[in-house]
Amino acid sequence: MRKPEYESSASPWLAQPSAARAWCPAALPASLACCLSLLLAAPAPARAGEPPQPDGANVGELIKQLGADDFVQREAASKALAETGEAILAELLAARKTSDDAERSARLDRLIGAITSRPLDHWLKQWNGTDPKGIAQASTVLDYLFHQALANLQNASEAVVAGGDRRIPVGSVLAVKPDAGLVMISVGKQQDVKPGMIFTVSRGGSFVAQVRIDRTYPDMSSAKVVPGAGNGEIKVQDSVRYGDTTFAGVQPSTGTVLLRLGEGHDVKPGAALTILREDKDVGEAKVESVFKGGCTAKLVPAADTLRLQGNESFKVKK
Repeated sequence: MRKPEYESSASPWLAQPSAARAWCPAALPASLACCLSLLLAAPAPARAGEPPQPDGANVGELIKQLGADDFVQREAASKALAETGEAILAELLAARKTSDDAERSARLDRLIGAITSRPLDHWLKQWNGTDPKGIAQASTVLDYLFHQALANLQNASEAVVAGGDRRIPVGSVLAVKPDAGLVMISVGKQQDVKPGMIFTVSRGGSFVAQVRIDRTYPDMSSAKVVPGAGNGEIKVQDSVRYGDTTFAGVQPSTGTVLLRLGEGHDVKPGAALTILREDKDVGEAKVESVFKGGCTAKLVPAADTLRLQGNESFKVKK
């Protein structure tokens, strides 16, 4: 009776003590050694729901392929990089700075835009987290968004109030009670307004003040003026927009904050700013440069100590 093939061919290796035959490819049958080699060389599979982990050399090659002559190759490279996502943002930004190929640059812009398109609040929350990798990724994104917002504000023809949540329409001031610090605005429950939300009041594109929602009604809300957030007098028909739009961005790498407080708000280089969070003093900033649409200020203490959340107000010290 013929013995099974694995007994006759592999028995010399199987007969060895387990310690002697463990991980000894030279002693394995050729077919089994080949299979084990492939298994050992294969990258560990990503966990369910996680993007594939990038390989530095592979990412560099994929970035090169974004400018390939073959359309199919360019599309495949774009898809592979997009699936990796936030983890390779630094590499994408570095490649964009040095790219001299129009097609590659356009595809890099789309990839970077897709990664950084989440609201500023998302990146601030991640920056305030505890995961070192998440903090590093958020810092990279915040630095990038800072430069974008800075360029936009420097090119602004006036102190523009922008941002907010597009789901909540721009409203207006219906009534003002100065002695109580109260206002009525024209958006309410039907527009998904909730107590505690911050709205920015502006007039003719210029920042006036901020108000915090106190009570909501179907088509209007009452709000209290935020102390120290603006020096303007609120008037009926002033525009109101959801969000603290004084804060425009932060650059973690330098500890610099970008504000929509510019030449139209009597802000000057060297001015000291008090940083308020829910009416509490949480830090200071010193204005460095002022332009038409806003200003930059250095955080005191530095950004690695004072982590901004995006809901702060900034008041010029008298």
